[in-house]
Amino acid sequence: MKQNWWKLKAQSLQDAADKCDFKSFYQNVKGVFGPISKGASPIFLSDGTLLTDMKEITKRWAEHFSNVLNRESTVDQEVIDNLPQKPTIENLADSPSMSEVEKAIKQLSNLVFWTIGPAEKLMS
Repeated sequence: MKQNWWKLKAQSLQDAADKCDFKSFYQNVKGVFGPISKGASPIFLSDGTLLTDMKEITKRWAEHFSNVLNRESTVDQEVIDNLPQKPTIENLADSPSMSEVEKAIKQLSNLVFWTIGPAEKLMS
């Protein structure tokens, strides 16, 4: 019974992926994995105290990232200055041609989440 259910789910997922039907694909994935938890997992303060309140958890994350991201740089500028420089590829700064833009828009219009029409609006 379970084996048959898994085979049907796998086939349904593969069919949706082959058709680029992302809505159906993710609905099937949700069916396999179940609903996503909206709550925050408890975390610890730096002193080891367990936090379960959402406001306190948010404050702790802010404190953590502030400590991680606002550290004094330990990079030696002299070492950076001595790194060999690669030559600049000038044509990467060129604007895309109209045909490249149209090709990109057409590729976007094939995606399911663009069915509301932005790609068609850009083409007109």
